[in-house]
Amino acid sequence: MKIKELTSYKLAKNNSCKLSYENLNKLKNNMKKIVQSIKVITLILASSLAMSSCGITDEIDYWTNLINMLSDTDYSYDEYPGMGASSEKLQGSTWNLPNGVIIVGPINGSSSGSNELLERGSGKLVCVTITLKNENTTSTTVTFPQGLTTQSSTTDYQNGILIKATKVTIDAGATVSIHLNMYCLNANSGASDNQAVYGIGPITNISAFKNLFEVCNKKRINIEEYATPNDADYTALITPLQTLVWCITHGQNFSKSDIEKYIKKIDNV
Repeated sequence: MKIKELTSYKLAKNNSCKLSYENLNKLKNNMKKIVQSIKVITLILASSLAMSSCGITDEIDYWTNLINMLSDTDYSYDEYPGMGASSEKLQGSTWNLPNGVIIVGPINGSSSGSNELLERGSGKLVCVTITLKNENTTSTTVTFPQGLTTQSSTTDYQNGILIKATKVTIDAGATVSIHLNMYCLNANSGASDNQAVYGIGPITNISAFKNLFEVCNKKRINIEEYATPNDADYTALITPLQTLVWCITHGQNFSKSDIEKYIKKIDNV
């Protein structure tokens, strides 16, 4: 996990809701101290959101309780291949594109999208650019399923996961580039940037994600469900969801009611 990326989230349109890496004290590599620093960040963040009314919640305890879960997380946990501290390949079911649709060129990491890209998915730390060409004579819809993963070519970068399905419709003969936003599966690795190279991974079959997936299906969490990528409510929901994903990949389990409580402030669909 890179603290710099975490603190660079724009959690509102207002600059008063923006935290800067330069304002943090120097962090040692000890993970316990990193967790403590995240707690401080969250307290400041929650206070800023509450005072400016530019986030999805004005309850400081909501944010601090979420981040406190990281205190009990075992960052050496490696039981899930390709997740947590595991350096193995991700495992699960194979995902295939519809007939007549192909991937053009490499799948590169990125840190942000652009006006030329279609924004899809949810997350911040793992973002990839995928170019698809529809060779069919009719328009074709591509669904990126819930649980789909992306595998980094090196453990220097985090693997990613979609926690809610997303789709894009491509006109006949057209080529589109998609900026796919995902959640990080490896808290100890670096966030994606334009030096990272990815491949499409499997659809995870890790049962610990089941309750999170079910709750997220009812929530408005995907970037395409908001007016702009910088919408304050969208950027604010990333932190609690990423926290839950990290806890799951590092061995924690949550009931459906627990997850509903932690993300209750996120709007329903």
